[in-house]
Amino acid sequence: MPDDSGRLTQVFEETSFLYGGNATFVEGLHERWAADPASVDASWRAFFESLRERPAAKPAWAESKVEARRDDLTAAFDGLRPAAMEAKVAKAVEGKRPGASADDVRQAARDSVRAFMLIRTYRIRGHLRAQLDPLRLEPPVDRVELDPEHWGFTDADLDREIFLDGVLGLETGTLREVLAIVRRTYCGPLGVQFMHIADLEQKLLATAKDRGQLKSSLDEMKKAMEEMRARQAEERKRLQEFADLTRRFKRLTDAGTLKVNIIDGKMVVSLGSDLLFASGSSRLSKEGIQAVKEVAAQLNAIEGKRYQVEGHTDNVPIATQTFPSNWDLASARALSVMKTMIDGGMEPKRVSAASFGDTSPVQENDTPEGKAANRRVAIVIVPDLSSLPGYEELQKMSQ
Repeated sequence: MPDDSGRLTQVFEETSFLYGGNATFVEGLHERWAADPASVDASWRAFFESLRERPAAKPAWAESKVEARRDDLTAAFDGLRPAAMEAKVAKAVEGKRPGASADDVRQAARDSVRAFMLIRTYRIRGHLRAQLDPLRLEPPVDRVELDPEHWGFTDADLDREIFLDGVLGLETGTLREVLAIVRRTYCGPLGVQFMHIADLEQKLLATAKDRGQLKSSLDEMKKAMEEMRARQAEERKRLQEFADLTRRFKRLTDAGTLKVNIIDGKMVVSLGSDLLFASGSSRLSKEGIQAVKEVAAQLNAIEGKRYQVEGHTDNVPIATQTFPSNWDLASARALSVMKTMIDGGMEPKRVSAASFGDTSPVQENDTPEGKAANRRVAIVIVPDLSSLPGYEELQKMSQ
């Protein structure tokens, strides 16, 4: 939304003496003039006589229902406003509506000034009607100065076009549109407002603080969005890699030789030990050697990836001279597969081996089928942490 504060200041500069702390002083002068016109200076006497209004029973900001007779400040900006102000707005309106009659220009100028005053009032006092009670535990407080009727509008005026000259970002707009914008901006559950602060230094501090907080919030939001995009890109990359992996091993998967899964967040190619090894042995069978070399050839073609070969057993303990424990058997089988992968063309620096014994089953060991599933060799694609969001911060912390 463009910054129109300068334009509003220009429009209302002739009446700046009526705002802030001067209001009480002006009201007192008005009451003295009403009782005895000769008791005030001639310039004030001329000003009050131009208003042609008796003093209101209550000040303009009092919380009461709109009365038929308006207060002095309101009268200054509706049908009995100073001629200079109306003439300035009328000139702008006439420039936008060539050929319009004098009455139409006068009415349009009055609508514009009333709308400007309504907008300015929301900017100054809109926070008094902010939605700070979401549960509606307290009855709403009436703020008559924020009602269109207070400025001379009626329901019949809601949809009439009003010349706004760029205020609120609108060249023209209806009263209904103006109310929707100012209420959304200044009376919602969240917003920033500082025009009600009378002290200039405090106002400048508030705007500087708000801008600083806004910049900080925008920087944090930008960083969060970048991290979210990086995560989304990494997720898409992983999905594509998994799809590529399943495509590469489709023939072996369809033949039941291996499975491609995501286990603990890692992509895993699992080969059943019963296909690769005889019971209690770590020597690969002829079929096992062929399967491992085929797997190695496909994995070796994926650039930039490293692999860990994991040996797993069921929970049936083994205690032989060659393999004193399940750990030893799983370790020997993992090493056997790793060496065969290297023989099949895998770069040694891209592959390693590990033993998990019977500590990481994929199924319960209470059935023959479960035990068979747990006897396996898993080739895990080692995640590349450098591609994850926040990796640089982790690197700095580790140094």
